[in-house]
Amino acid sequence: MDYLVYAYLQTGQDAKAQAVIEEMRGIGGFSETFIAGPYALAVSPARYAVERGDWNAAAQLAVRLSPLANVEAMTHFARAFGAARSGNPDAAKADVRQARRAA
Repeated sequence: MDYLVYAYLQTGQDAKAQAVIEEMRGIGGFSETFIAGPYALAVSPARYAVERGDWNAAAQLAVRLSPLANVEAMTHFARAFGAARSGNPDAAKADVRQARRAA
């Protein structure tokens, strides 16, 4: 589903992308250690913010806690990117440190 979000964003269908993200949030029953579910739930909101250039939204993304380091790290990266682009270098540095710890 995360690639569907990406496809919608690439074709300017932001509302459809957001609808898929909301649908994904309602899916449960997957293993937190199998990358597909946690990855999609972390990367899709990050893509939604970054692809649209919504730096404030990117900087405020909620980090999805996960036993998979890359799941947390990708959100910290998006948060750092958003903070840097919106003029908050201190917050960006903090998220870069968190991304390094997660990875």
